[in-house]
Amino acid sequence: MSKFTKFVMDEKAWEVPDVYEIERLLGAGSFGQVSKAKLRGGDVNVAIKKLLQPFETAEHAKRVYREIRLLKHMDHPNVISLLDVFHPSSPSPTLENFQQVYLVTHLMDADLHKTIRSLKLSHNQIRVILYQILRGLKVYS
Repeated sequence: MSKFTKFVMDEKAWEVPDVYEIERLLGAGSFGQVSKAKLRGGDVNVAIKKLLQPFETAEHAKRVYREIRLLKHMDHPNVISLLDVFHPSSPSPTLENFQQVYLVTHLMDADLHKTIRSLKLSHNQIRVILYQILRGLKVYS
């Protein structure tokens, strides 16, 4: 069983297995925080998403379940896939103690939403993005 390291990042408590070395916070939103991490002893970079209040309501729990189920089945170069899911172990495993869920995915160079909003895209860049989206959709249709 892995040991967990506890730390605070952007005023939120994180608890991750020792196999991951957190490098920096990449972003935060209403559903969670994302950090860049590296597997210890290697050069593999990953993104770790800490879901904030994943079980606060039934809708939040359904969203978490849906995200995990969808990402778990993705296996395509144009679609992000799930590498790992974990939660810190607690001394008394009760529902009240099960409040943290982390998702590990490949680290992507860019966020599509930020790219579209921040840059004036050329027609060629739009074609490339659209091509990648359509390739990803074709496999799962």
